Amino acid sequence: MPKQSVRDLAGAEGYVSLANGSPIEIERTVLLRLSIADKVIDTPALVVSGVKYQLVLGSDFCRDNSCVIDYKTAVFSVQDTAIPFRWQAERPIVCRILATRSSTIPPGHQAVLSARLESKGRRNRGCVGLTENLGANDLAAGRWLAKALVIPNSGSRLPTRLINITEEPVRIRQGCTLGWFCPLESTEPLNTIKLLAVESGDDPQEEPKFQGSDSPSEADLLPNSYGDCGLSTKEDEEFRILVRSYGDVFTTKQTSSKLTTVVEHEINTENARPIKIPPRRLPPHLQPEVDRQVNELLEKGQIEEAQSPWCFPLVCVKKKSGEMRMCVDYRKLNEVTVKDAVPMPRVDDALEAVHGAKIFSTMDLHSGFWQVGVRPQDQDKTAFAVPHRGQFRWKVMPFGLVNSPATFTRLMAAVLDKQMWKTCLVYIDDLLVWSTDVDEHLRRLEEIFSKLRQANLCLKPQKCHFLQKQVKFLGHTLSAAGISTDEEKVQEVKNWPTPRSSTELHSFLGLCGYYRKFIKDFAAIAAPLTRLTTKDAKFEWKTEQQLAFETLKERMTSSEVMAHPDFSPDAGEFILDTDGSSKMGIGAVLSQVQPDGAERVIAYGSKTLNQAERNYCTTRLELLAVVTFIMKFRYYLLGKAFCLRTDHSSLQWLKNFSDAEGQVARWLEKLAPFQYRIVHRPGRSHGNADAMSRKPVRRHFGAETCPACAQHPEGLNAVEFERFSAGNLASEQDQDDDLRTVKEALGSNPVPDKSETAWSPLARAVWTRKDDLVLQENVLLVRNKDRRDEYQMVLPRKALDRILKTLHEGVGGGHMGFAKTKFKVLQRYWRPGLSRAIEEYIRGCATCCKSKPGKRNRAPLQPLTFAAPFDCVMMDIVGPLPRSKAGNIYLLTVQDSFTKWPDAYPLRNQKARTVARALFNRWISQHGCPSTLHSDQGRNFESQVMREMCRILEIRKSRTTAYHPSGNGQVENFNKSLKSILKCCLEDSGRNDWEEFVSSALMAYRSSVHRATGYTPHYMVYGTEMRLPIDLTDQPPQPVDSHVNFVKELEDKLQTAHRAARQQLNTYQRRQKDQYDKRTRGSDIQEGDHVFVYSPALKPDEAAKFHVSWLGPVKVLERRSEVLFKVENPSNRKKSKFVHFNNLRKFARPAALETPVRTAAPPEVVDETDSETEAECETWTRPQLMPPQDAEEVAEVLEEQMELVDDPQPTHNPVEAAPEPRRSGRLRRPPDRYGQPVTF
Repeated sequence: MPKQSVRDLAGAEGYVSLANGSPIEIERTVLLRLSIADKVIDTPALVVSGVKYQLVLGSDFCRDNSCVIDYKTAVFSVQDTAIPFRWQAERPIVCRILATRSSTIPPGHQAVLSARLESKGRRNRGCVGLTENLGANDLAAGRWLAKALVIPNSGSRLPTRLINITEEPVRIRQGCTLGWFCPLESTEPLNTIKLLAVESGDDPQEEPKFQGSDSPSEADLLPNSYGDCGLSTKEDEEFRILVRSYGDVFTTKQTSSKLTTVVEHEINTENARPIKIPPRRLPPHLQPEVDRQVNELLEKGQIEEAQSPWCFPLVCVKKKSGEMRMCVDYRKLNEVTVKDAVPMPRVDDALEAVHGAKIFSTMDLHSGFWQVGVRPQDQDKTAFAVPHRGQFRWKVMPFGLVNSPATFTRLMAAVLDKQMWKTCLVYIDDLLVWSTDVDEHLRRLEEIFSKLRQANLCLKPQKCHFLQKQVKFLGHTLSAAGISTDEEKVQEVKNWPTPRSSTELHSFLGLCGYYRKFIKDFAAIAAPLTRLTTKDAKFEWKTEQQLAFETLKERMTSSEVMAHPDFSPDAGEFILDTDGSSKMGIGAVLSQVQPDGAERVIAYGSKTLNQAERNYCTTRLELLAVVTFIMKFRYYLLGKAFCLRTDHSSLQWLKNFSDAEGQVARWLEKLAPFQYRIVHRPGRSHGNADAMSRKPVRRHFGAETCPACAQHPEGLNAVEFERFSAGNLASEQDQDDDLRTVKEALGSNPVPDKSETAWSPLARAVWTRKDDLVLQENVLLVRNKDRRDEYQMVLPRKALDRILKTLHEGVGGGHMGFAKTKFKVLQRYWRPGLSRAIEEYIRGCATCCKSKPGKRNRAPLQPLTFAAPFDCVMMDIVGPLPRSKAGNIYLLTVQDSFTKWPDAYPLRNQKARTVARALFNRWISQHGCPSTLHSDQGRNFESQVMREMCRILEIRKSRTTAYHPSGNGQVENFNKSLKSILKCCLEDSGRNDWEEFVSSALMAYRSSVHRATGYTPHYMVYGTEMRLPIDLTDQPPQPVDSHVNFVKELEDKLQTAHRAARQQLNTYQRRQKDQYDKRTRGSDIQEGDHVFVYSPALKPDEAAKFHVSWLGPVKVLERRSEVLFKVENPSNRKKSKFVHFNNLRKFARPAALETPVRTAAPPEVVDETDSETEAECETWTRPQLMPPQDAEEVAEVLEEQMELVDDPQPTHNPVEAAPEPRRSGRLRRPPDRYGQPVTF
């Protein structure tokens, strides 16, 4: 008897006689407080030893308290309170538990049902018993009866707890067997008579509690386990009484011998053969510790010796404290175990359920897994070998089994079902209780203690922290202010050494990622580190990675405290701020308006972009951020109106967007269930979510650049300027034969005449301006014609290319067009034919051709050839549309290219299987297999399902080329007409279910004349016009002579119609081609030419506004047709691809400026002294200078013949051609149904 339950009294020493007359010694006299039913009675008692029963009530007690024993009804009355009892001869028996009424349990739910004992179990009334399930029969029926201690009432009725463990509703019929009632021999835990110590100041109405033998003392429970919430003296005493009352729920021993009876762990291996793995060698210095732990587990009854066909090796793991933990390697067993799919609680959900809490308590079960038993038939599967000791098996659930967490989760859900998410949180074996005041907190703790006692579970007091203002739970710190990071975890990050391998980096990012919701712009900061963890990435730790590493550690130590979300009806509005950056990623901030009107952060969100997402245009990227983070925070936002804020004004049309297709359509479908309003605010006010897109990064303009030059651009420019010094230019002029001759002639006396310079056209052209030529510091200059006080350097041929490159591409050049570049060049230099040289150079500038918006090619129209009805079929997807009453949001449109017969099939989704099934069941089954099936490059049309169907049916599958939607123009025009008809029908009817009018819209189209054929599609197929409702009243039906005549007449009509349709189609196509070809443009491209390939796909870390839309130049490998070319792949020259003419731009390589060929070599000067005779040698004498009028005449001739005049404008400048009309300055992208843009 516990010491607190008695109070010594004086007197009554000696002996007392028992009922059989034998004496027994009185050890002492005490005062007891007896709790009998609802009565509390203080009575003196004699303490003796050697008696079988704990308490015997004597006749004096029965007399003083009006006790009556009714043997007929088996009732014991105390002070008019009746207590049923049973005769010792009436032993309780095991009997079945039957359902008293029919009921249905939803999937994944548990229910408390009223039940009764079978007829032979009436003797169990008032008897404490345990409810047992039916084992395999329960599992087969999809239900599980929870074990519980119950007492049947006088009507043999008792409560039962049933769990539906399936994904389907389980029907419980009246009278069916739910389980077994097993009476217990000992009813001590639930005795109606409980003992309490009578102490001064105690409340006599306090409900007594028993303490078990494993209970720690009060001194072991209270120190350091509660305290910092400011308890009053009364509250402190109430907490002490509560802990003492439930002392049996705590244990301070190394291992607890308690075992719950609520669940048992099952290891379902189906038909797998037993696995036996030889034991591993154990280091000798670990053998004593292993023996000690094995002996301790044997003593506690948690393991036992075994003879099992299963066997797994023992492994020793070192704890952080330095101690050794004995574990078993169950990996092979886990591979053959059927996995339990019980959902584990989400950490986010658990942390966010404590809104408004001010006081917290955390509890940890003592070796929680070891408090759950293993099903007896599965214990052999846990067998393990201990070196030098033999084989053992677990009787309790060991660590390392794949389904252990799931079993424990089910256990806690069964034990704390009413308290879960309302007054407490459970994550495996960690418990959290919260409240707003102390009284409520103590009530909730008592509920938890009571449930744990009933389930025979115990807590570890060393890991329990009660009545705290701030606690650590699941790696986070919870307080009344909100949620923040755990300082211990943060300290680990702060002291983390620089990673030296990808594995170490993964560990660091894993720890940081656990707290990413607290770190603003986490994805942007961690991007340099994340790139090193991708597949095939080379681990190179550079300055960029070190900076990101240090920044993450700094942000972790200074992360802010998040507010708890408030889901009450009058709570403030949630606000979601989103932003996207193609360079860094997408980010979001979820906030909530507080009662004081301020916005407090609930969570941060960020995500790095993959290669495809980096290619998105700005609007699509912003929409991606909206969709991503609305789905991420859907737990907060679904079912409640919220505000969506963005700095991208184009998203304001989001709710009004119509005719969406492809990816945008799927995104809008995801957003449909949410209620939101869109608010635009400028980027300068959008700093919380806009930080990533405004973070400074290196610009990338797309031009191929040497890495060394990219790192040191200033050094490159300095080198370029040094090359064109005056000394270098004079030397290059001397190396030019033509200019050297002019320089020599300019400095000679007498001056050369016309005949002396006639052999060099370039020299003659320069010499025509002899009056403007000046030789200064050995540099040949010429006076500027327009500015007579300025001089221009005469360019030698060798320096021409470098000068043009510097003034066009270098600093201050900017790749300007012809006029601006010409002005810069002629302001400094002169040379005959320089204007044409500038034009040729700019025309051949690859960067200008790729970067500037010149006009796109436009190939001649390529009409289709029509063979027969339903020979070539085209298809497309329309949608998403508003959801119809039937639940459809898409239309699969199909049209025959010859008869123009259309059809449209509503679909719930546009998945490949759905599209293929609709096409086969509704078109092919009616019209037969076409020879060709044509579509765009939508993923559903190019899927493996569609390709396999076409292979089986021997259908040729064709598609449009990339970025060329006009290749499927016929069905696109039909889609436009169909939507127009549906719009009018909805307007006329006043309804909003578009699917009701699809059939009538098709009827209208099929009965209308198609301008391409001159017939209606109905007539082209059936040989008769469609009979409309008006025809039934105004035109009587035409009689038919016979079936034979009707068929012959119909055949003639169809042949005539098809023949006329072909002629009409040919005429229509010629007329259409003539009109279309008037606007064709583009240079002729032949095999071997070099071209640029159009590609709107963005490169990594490239801004959309600086995107270069043309790649190359690449070589044309084959000209397949007038519009289709096989070219080198710009990203991999070893591969090739087919590109349409409209997506090519011919590259005119710059032709070198040819120096005019000398007409004759200068005569060799012969020394008179070397000739034998004067007669035999004709001396060459310097001719006279030509007259000025002759010089001007020669210059005019040269300009006419050589076309070396400095033309004010070039004859053709494709680079500076006016761009096509555009809707905006942003990069336009094709619809998603033509496939995602891919960088070649």
